[in-house]
Amino acid sequence: MKKLLTLLAAVGLTATASAGVVACDTKIKVESIKTAIGSDIKDLADLAAVNSELAAKLKDTTNATLKGVKSLSAVLKDGSTTDVVVTPFANDGYKLSGQSFEIAGAIKAEAVVSTKPVIAAIGDVSMKVGEEVREVIVSLTNPIDGQNISAVSGTPAAATVAVEGSKIKITPVAVGESTITVSYKDAENVTFKVTVADAAAEGNGAEN
Repeated sequence: MKKLLTLLAAVGLTATASAGVVACDTKIKVESIKTAIGSDIKDLADLAAVNSELAAKLKDTTNATLKGVKSLSAVLKDGSTTDVVVTPFANDGYKLSGQSFEIAGAIKAEAVVSTKPVIAAIGDVSMKVGEEVREVIVSLTNPIDGQNISAVSGTPAAATVAVEGSKIKITPVAVGESTITVSYKDAENVTFKVTVADAAAEGNGAEN
């Protein structure tokens, strides 16, 4: 009887010791996952492309950190069209320290195409008193229907201007200089200079 009690006691101690052994999950820091992924997830076409690249990072990986990651799921960061928030999910036997991490610029930003009207630069003009009217053509990008260009001479005593469609007609009046200001709705003003010389001056007037 004494031997039986001793045997039962030994078995009980063994069972108790076995029950006390609990498997501990391997901890993985979320920031370590971000580091292991690297910095090459940049300027991709869209969110689907980001998730595809993340999945490729895990497939057949030999990285000790990524081996503990079952999957990675990316969503757009609130208020952004280029940055994503990545949530990792751990494999059995692993435990994550942290919840998610961000990748800035994962998706390529779309180029912003301006629709604002733009007046092309106009070269300075040289004329002589008595010369015929000179025409300057104004080049305009993103014109607005129903809107016309306007032009004003800063010194009408030297030269006057009139607008006809996309043309500015310049009339020399007297020796001097005048700054011509060209404007158009929603566009930045453009200026150019008109220099008027005496009719007896050598050489012919030329438009730059």
